[in-house]
Amino acid sequence: EKGDSNDYVILKSSKEKGETEIKLIDKEEIDFKDKTAVILGSGGAGKTVKAVLNGRGIETLTVGRSSAVNYSNVYEVLKDKDCVIINATPMGSKTEGVPIDLKRLKRVSAVIDLAYKPYRTELITEAERLKIKAVTGLYMLICQAERASRLFVGEKGQEKITDDIYKRLLERRNIVLTGLAGA
Repeated sequence: EKGDSNDYVILKSSKEKGETEIKLIDKEEIDFKDKTAVILGSGGAGKTVKAVLNGRGIETLTVGRSSAVNYSNVYEVLKDKDCVIINATPMGSKTEGVPIDLKRLKRVSAVIDLAYKPYRTELITEAERLKIKAVTGLYMLICQAERASRLFVGEKGQEKITDDIYKRLLERRNIVLTGLAGA
């Protein structure tokens, strides 16, 4: 939730720019107008995403295994809703599979998977196959590294470096990330 957690700060920049910005979402120009942000996962990452989006006045709906809206009834709940799907579960990163079947949802304009390893999760691949805007968690990972560097070194104004690194990585044909997710 709110506070100085790295994910919260990465998703929502400080007000130094004079506006509230959701870095990953604004970078990829995700449009939430008249849409519901469907957050898959009710753990820490899901709660962080919810806090950031609610802070901007975006309607959210959390889907969890034991939530009122769960993976069994989500299709019925969303049948008449325009939505953006945000995966805040480890599925696709730590386990195979997808948390939700995009083919069963007819009104999805974008899919954001906070996972960055692998670069293209099964959920991202499915979204691309269905011609739905797909956003990986790579930019968030780079922002986390930039913020960690800034905390240790104390330098500010590295946002251009972050964007340059992101652009250079996207120009590569293959992206292989090593190390432990969450480490």
